[in-house]
Amino acid sequence: MSGTWQIIRDALSLDVSDLVYLYRPQNIDMTLLAQVGQPKPGFFVRIGAFFWRMLKLIRQLPQSGRMPSFSPQAPLFFVTTNNQTAALRPLAQEINGAYLLGMEGFGDHQLPLLWAYVWSLFFFPVVLVRYVLARGVARRPFRHVFDMYWLSYGYYILVRRLLRRMQPAVVIMANDHMLWTRAMLRAAQAEKITTIYLPHASVSERFPPLAFDFALLDGFDAAQKYAACGPSATQVFLVGLPRFDAYATKINRRSRAAMAGICVNPQNGLAEVAALAEILRQHVPEMRFVLRPHPGDTRRDMWQNLAQRVGWEYSDGRTEPAFQFLSRMDVVLAGDSNILLEAALMNVYPIYYDFLGQKLDYYGFYQNGLAPYYDEPQAVAVALQELATRKPDVRERTKRYCASVHTAYDGRSAELAAALIHQIIAGELLTGTDWQRVPEIEGLVVYELSGKGSR
Repeated sequence: MSGTWQIIRDALSLDVSDLVYLYRPQNIDMTLLAQVGQPKPGFFVRIGAFFWRMLKLIRQLPQSGRMPSFSPQAPLFFVTTNNQTAALRPLAQEINGAYLLGMEGFGDHQLPLLWAYVWSLFFFPVVLVRYVLARGVARRPFRHVFDMYWLSYGYYILVRRLLRRMQPAVVIMANDHMLWTRAMLRAAQAEKITTIYLPHASVSERFPPLAFDFALLDGFDAAQKYAACGPSATQVFLVGLPRFDAYATKINRRSRAAMAGICVNPQNGLAEVAALAEILRQHVPEMRFVLRPHPGDTRRDMWQNLAQRVGWEYSDGRTEPAFQFLSRMDVVLAGDSNILLEAALMNVYPIYYDFLGQKLDYYGFYQNGLAPYYDEPQAVAVALQELATRKPDVRERTKRYCASVHTAYDGRSAELAAALIHQIIAGELLTGTDWQRVPEIEGLVVYELSGKGSR
């Protein structure tokens, strides 16, 4: 019982605003939030949301409250979304005994999330006092995420107790700025468990500084951006994209574009997509189009109805993996989305189409020459007409983003990452032979494969 009391004391010392990173006071007005949307604000609304989700978990008993079985010292992979699962499953399959833990249906084993809500009930006075004492900009996030601040305490206790029981050899995650993974990271650090990060998508300078023991990043661009986030003691290795490996044999070789994917995010509205569809039907009638909402977009009926109305096909991101979808495409139009990079890796022509006209270039894809920029339907229709005649190869543009491109590990990134994890677990990680330091990046120790070609 003394161990539990220590965990509770540690929970009380948490900076919950850091765990709910996107809603830190200094981030509340940042465009980073546009990628995930903002919860409906209101003190009582957020309390109601807490109890509504708790009630749903009670209805899912006994599954939602059952502690998963496990093998001690197994490498633990933790996922909370479809995209994170797609990033880590190929790597987990390369490692014997790997344990893929998730929540809300993701992963092979489920975190008993109900216990996080039960534990959190006792912390309501704590978060209420912090809300009352908060002043100025520090108080604003409570209106959006009072429930997440509240849940942080119980969730941390849950994952800390789970890790103490499991004692995994390492904990591997694919996200660094959401509550679920940031609290898991803090819990693993408290239990002195080695942590490894492999991002599920492209990164931004708006992300928090790296705080893991090791990071297996896609390429030079990700390392450079994390260096800009702030100094870090994390050791970084550039390994490419394991989630691409299974599709390396399906790279697009067609010289003309006949099928285009239109990828929309949760912040996109029906009106601007419908307006684009009307122009494309008029000017590029010979091209087939497939509408694909983000896997996290809950407006599926709306998008399916639009696709049917304008004569487009439909791709469900929850059931069709991104690279499987891309293997059918010749062109992809998307806003600030990692699917532009994934498209270019498949030699599918990427077009940065700015539905909202905000010119964010969130990932720097336009600035770094990966994808041309358009914000007018007529202009992008002309570009598609040209691509229907001649589609250039674009895969060379991805070398900045994917370290394995045109190396012996092109299409074998999971194998490379798994070898590193085995060395980390065994305490035999070697640099200086297969790996060399990247000198151009300051504030971060970054290694790339020796003999790697120019970026």
